[in-house]
Amino acid sequence: MSYSSDSDLHLPPLSWTDGPINVVLTGSTGGIGSAMLRTLLTAPDEVIARIFTIDRSLARADTTVNDERLLRLEADFTEQTSFAQVAERMSGQVSQVHLVINCIGLLHAEDIKPEKSLRQVALPQLHALFAANAYPVLMLAQALEGLLKHKGSSAFVSLSARVGSLTDNRTGGWYGYRASKAAHNMFLKTLSLEWRVKLPHCICVALHPGTVKTGLSKPFVTAGYRKTLHSPEAAAGNLLARIGELTLDDSGSFIAWDGERLPW
Repeated sequence: MSYSSDSDLHLPPLSWTDGPINVVLTGSTGGIGSAMLRTLLTAPDEVIARIFTIDRSLARADTTVNDERLLRLEADFTEQTSFAQVAERMSGQVSQVHLVINCIGLLHAEDIKPEKSLRQVALPQLHALFAANAYPVLMLAQALEGLLKHKGSSAFVSLSARVGSLTDNRTGGWYGYRASKAAHNMFLKTLSLEWRVKLPHCICVALHPGTVKTGLSKPFVTAGYRKTLHSPEAAAGNLLARIGELTLDDSGSFIAWDGERLPW
């Protein structure tokens, strides 16, 4: 399943729930996150009741995307208490959350570039990458655990990257990004084992979106790029299709946009 434009957007069926559901989406101002939000909002009220977005800043939010079901929230992703505060605001609106989609991530910035060799590794950049790519998945889970603790079905999904796979690392390089995504994967895998007991109806999965035509990938996609390049809309459609197919047996898995099971 893929999409090419906003006119094609629609939410695939969610086989694990009857709805209506409450959704939490982080990173909704990014390329994939914004397409995710637009797709989620195509669902009728009887499928999706509320959508809460969590972003570092709302300055980049698309003001043309508006819906009475939508509540946009800000959080400092480096502060544990900030996640708790936004979760408290949500609990004033709803008693349950059914779907969490974490799209927070960082590959490069003005002072951060993927390392091509060991001599380029620097501790401040490593700290920044782990703070963006690894730590938020645990802080988000901790803050939302109470809202996910109900008898209905739920899913906690976090975007990872194939380069975070230890087994699949065949070219080296990109020390900080690879390691921070590997840490993300270990956090989510460990969380899935704890929640198998505490939240037995919650599916915890890491998803790889493929290479998406966004600001994150732009510096690394040249004219000779030979892998599949997805639009944000296609990526959102593919990922939501995978989310819709999830079962409890998938919990603790690392799944690519096309359904391929990836090695940790």
